[in-house]
Amino acid sequence: DQLDTDQDGYGNACDADYDDDSVVGLPDFLRIGAAFGKRAGDSGFDPDLDANGDGAIGIREFLILGRSFGHAPGPSALGCAGSSPCPPP
Repeated sequence: DQLDTDQDGYGNACDADYDDDSVVGLPDFLRIGAAFGKRAGDSGFDPDLDANGDGAIGIREFLILGRSFGHAPGPSALGCAGSSPCPPP
């Protein structure tokens, strides 16, 4: 029961795999770096990068990416996690 803007079955708070390649890595770091400091309505804001749904890309999102770096996204309680679209139950 968590915001999942890219509908991959992993809620935004547990999903720093922004390019959906099954691992949090350099491409994901580059995406968050480009959007860092952006707010909803700003050019370059991406809701998929907003881990807590507060309308801003900031430290919280960067920390989640750092904690997840080199790992798969998740956890998820959905069997369809990792495939798009993964509709909530």
